[in-house]
Amino acid sequence: MLLLEGFRSNQIIPLDDRVLDKGEVFDKNGLPLYDVLIFFHNEYVSMKEIDNLRRYVKGGGNVIILNGNAFFAEVDYNPQTNKVNLLNGHGWEFDGENASKPELYYGGRFLNTETTNEHLDFFGSRYKVFREGSMQGAHVRVNVSNPHPVATILQKNGYSVIGTQYYYSHEENTLLTPNVPIIADWKSSFLQPDRGIKIYEKLPYGPYGGSVVHLAIYSAGNSYSSAIYKDSGLRKLLKYTIFHQSGFLEYPWIRYPYDNGVVNENEIPVDISSNEPTRVFLNGTEIHSFRDGMTLKNLKDGMYNLTVLFLDSNLTRTSMFMVDRKPSEIFVNGAPHDWNTKFKEGDWVNITIRDDNLNYIRIQHFEVVRQRGNLYQEIVNDKIKEKTISFKIKSKNHYYMSILSIDGAGNVAKKWLEFNKDANITIYYDTTTIYAYLGICKWNT
Repeated sequence: MLLLEGFRSNQIIPLDDRVLDKGEVFDKNGLPLYDVLIFFHNEYVSMKEIDNLRRYVKGGGNVIILNGNAFFAEVDYNPQTNKVNLLNGHGWEFDGENASKPELYYGGRFLNTETTNEHLDFFGSRYKVFREGSMQGAHVRVNVSNPHPVATILQKNGYSVIGTQYYYSHEENTLLTPNVPIIADWKSSFLQPDRGIKIYEKLPYGPYGGSVVHLAIYSAGNSYSSAIYKDSGLRKLLKYTIFHQSGFLEYPWIRYPYDNGVVNENEIPVDISSNEPTRVFLNGTEIHSFRDGMTLKNLKDGMYNLTVLFLDSNLTRTSMFMVDRKPSEIFVNGAPHDWNTKFKEGDWVNITIRDDNLNYIRIQHFEVVRQRGNLYQEIVNDKIKEKTISFKIKSKNHYYMSILSIDGAGNVAKKWLEFNKDANITIYYDTTTIYAYLGICKWNT
């Protein structure tokens, strides 16, 4: 079992996975027993741990994740034998009776596998193997319209770049969603100086619960990761993050809605992290009688500018956010989806998905209920607004195709295609030969 730590009333309490698996992070009233839980390299976790962690954060508890590749695979814990068994992950699946290694590996159940999206809204990033190049430090993000309080206090104390020593790229997490406040941006000596590796805070339940802060690198645990022990900037980051999550930092900041974020709520709460007097403007119009926690109602889809003047500190903070309640449009062979359209062996199926906030696409084929395989999954670059994936039907057995698109605001679009019983699907991205990455396997199509 791997260690984690709990902070409660200025006490540091060592814990391990068994505590979270048993739900012993709550008091007798079901409320979080600790202010902050710090996770090290918790790569293997049980479903009970994930469920309890979500409940803990929803109830106002806070999480700090020190290492990339946390929550990668699912295990089952047996308290009688004090042993764990691998259920899902690293290319293996267990159905309760038999273990198998699918021909097409598409990862485990949790967020940090290469290809799954189940916990995106909770953690906000996924595990990505680089292992090339040294990290050049995390540049604290303060030159923005709404800097994070931890970034602000780091800069005030002379830490504009942190994590500059003792770390060679090993196992990192890349950010997947626009809906996070970013504290710092990691830079690398590799060919991709910005790999989407950010130190960030995620509010899985908006302003109504606790938060998850992720360092996004392998910062603690072995020879690759002595950074947090040896780098004073990372240690200050950890200290100020605990203060921030525990409510001891009140630097002027718009906590919600996120700057550069996308939301789909009908009533959008506004959360400001300072108790000083303010004046609040939405698209230049002042909101009179504003109070922290009030909701913005009846907003149409579009871009909005929320500006807050903090009167005591004479500071201005601005959050630019988008309201988007429209799910992705899905076209098949250039036309809107029509369930009555049938396909046969040899036919091409060209799937086009359009969305201003295109974020996640998953396409699966089904032979019968509960038997499925992943043909295609992708976290889409936020600059791409249209994606076309082409398949050719070949061979036998697979009868249905499921098309799923989740945009940056969380809107879900899902469609099904039906095939003749003698038809199968073979993946073709286009008419040229390219490499298609499916899970950890590399297929030359």
